[in-house]
Amino acid sequence: MAKKFLCYRMGQRNIRGTLETFCYFIETLRESGKKKGRIIELGTGFGGFSVFLALYCVFLGNNWELYTFDNDKKIDRCASETLSRLGVEFFNEDIFSDKTERRIIDLIQQEGTTVLLCDDGNKIKEFNLFAPYLKSGDYIFAHDLRSEINEVNIRTVCKKHGIESHMQNLFKRIFWISKVKT
Repeated sequence: MAKKFLCYRMGQRNIRGTLETFCYFIETLRESGKKKGRIIELGTGFGGFSVFLALYCVFLGNNWELYTFDNDKKIDRCASETLSRLGVEFFNEDIFSDKTERRIIDLIQQEGTTVLLCDDGNKIKEFNLFAPYLKSGDYIFAHDLRSEINEVNIRTVCKKHGIESHMQNLFKRIFWISKVKT
């Protein structure tokens, strides 16, 4: 009987570099002793990166959770089932609806460290909307640096709320903005 291999779709641009860079970042979280927190992913896509993040939540320990939001139904069925088995909460909702905005803000403000990934359809709006709610020591990332978002698009909110670059030289190679709330 042939073995069935599960395969999750991810975007084709620089997959290896993305996984390696986020592995390094998550390892620094673990080494820094951050024992409790959550990763909030805005933009599930096909679900491949979500599965990767869910596995790293397991690596970080029982007190880390992943919440992923997307109102597009393109998530892969296998990825969806795997995420469910890993205890991930997937919300098929518009992140800009009042109800979902409130849900995301409530998650950000919970005890522990928040890692917010802005990778849905409007990275500038996502970043500027949710960054003010970060707590000291929380992280925010935005994908598609230079093509959909630039530093100039988020300069005001970062300055106003004490959000600074974090490991940016590493993340800019894979087209992500990387920040931390001081």
